[in-house]
Amino acid sequence: MIQASGGGAAMCARFYAQSIRPILDAHFPDVPHSAGLLDSGSEVLGFDDEMSRDHDWGPRAQIFVSEDDFARHATTIHATLGRELPRTFEGFPTHFSPPDASDGGTRWMEPAAEGPVNHRVAVTTATRFFQDYLQ
Repeated sequence: MIQASGGGAAMCARFYAQSIRPILDAHFPDVPHSAGLLDSGSEVLGFDDEMSRDHDWGPRAQIFVSEDDFARHATTIHATLGRELPRTFEGFPTHFSPPDASDGGTRWMEPAAEGPVNHRVAVTTATRFFQDYLQ
């Protein structure tokens, strides 16, 4: 489980516990996983403030599964979360813009009234995460 002392990281821990985990437990009870918030974001580093919320910030997490479960379930888990996650969490949209290729893949929280949530819950494996992160 994501553990954090405050700010955006603590909000993401609550997002996992209150929104993500119940969906995974209901639809994928036989898929063991762990969750985290790992990257260079201001909330991960404990430096988030009002200004840092302008990009790449918001309710999000990484869900880590085994390689076998990734191959069998990652696409379905991602789609299920898109259908079932709330549209907001603690007043913040859970829907994000597509990555802006002209700005290093930056994404912004966006309100969405319909359709699946374009969430930032990455379903991955530890190996895949670190290979992508270190590239």
